[in-house]
Amino acid sequence: MPEYMGEVFYDFRRGKSVLLILLVLSTPLLLYCFDTLLASVVAVRMKLDGSVGYGTLRI
Repeated sequence: MPEYMGEVFYDFRRGKSVLLILLVLSTPLLLYCFDTLLASVVAVRMKLDGSVGYGTLRI
């Protein structure tokens, strides 16, 4: 029974390390996606603000 428990524990540890590696690998991708999303939101807001500002300047 202890051998089986050790095997399960080893599998769990290995699974956790694999999960950690996947997390580390996916973090830059998540940051990149978030950065792109943030940049597009900022660009849209600047565009809206710019058009409003341009409209008020024209008047």
